[in-house]
Order: sequence, then structure tokens, then C-alpha cells
Amino acid sequence: MRKENLIEMASKDKVIELNKKLTQKEWNQLRAEGKTEPLWYCLTDKGRDLAMSMQSLQFAEKADAYNALTHTTTIIVTILSMLAVFISLLSTLK
Repeated sequence: MRKENLIEMASKDKVIELNKKLTQKEWNQLRAEGKTEPLWYCLTDKGRDLAMSMQSLQFAEKADAYNALTHTTTIIVTILSMLAVFISLLSTLK
């Protein structure tokens, strides 16, 4: 992801801010892994654009599924309505 310029190392100010949010348990885990502090990354503008595009795609897929369901339901209701009208006409002719 770094090659595609989607993420970058967080600034030193941001690193200090994020390190303050770590719990003692998280610090102990880092020390157990032999690290002095975590590596923090943040999204670049290109990375944020990609994330937004992925969210939009996910929404579009859900909307397409909903539209297909609505279309199918409309067809079924139309057929049933026409059948009810036809039955009603037949019963009035008797």
C-alpha cells in the first residue's frame, strides 16, 4: 500500500498523540515483541479517495440488490392485481 502511495508514516506530532492513547497492556505487548513504540500510518489523499470509492461501491451494490427486489415485487403485485381484476370481472358476468 505504500508503493501505491495510499498510506504514509504518521507525523511525529500525530505519533505522540496516538501513543498517549495506548493502554498499559498494549505497551507491555509491544515490549514483549521487542519494539520500543508502534509504527503509525495514516491514509494519504489518494488512500482516502480509494476508501470513499470502496464505500460508494458497497452502497451501490446494496442499492442494486434493493432495486432488483423492488422490481420483482412490483411485477408480482401487478400480476396479482390483474388477476384480481380478471376474477372480479368474471364474477360480475355470471
